[in-house]
Amino acid sequence: MLPEDNNKRIKPPWYVQVILAFYGFLWLNMIFITGLNSLRLGYIDYDSGSIFFAMTIGLKLIFWYMDKYFYRHEPKD
Repeated sequence: MLPEDNNKRIKPPWYVQVILAFYGFLWLNMIFITGLNSLRLGYIDYDSGSIFFAMTIGLKLIFWYMDKYFYRHEPKD
């Protein structure tokens, strides 16, 4: 007997997964760019640091709205 599927979230379409993977790689790249530029310059590189901060806020918003749009709605009786 298989267990019931109690997961309320549904898997997003493939193109959304590709966009999120690309965004995630860009976000990780900004971590390394900020760190390496700061090491080379001797102080925090504010340009790449601000882009990293903006992408971090964007990542929070993406996952906040993903719960809203990719949620399994139960039929009302």
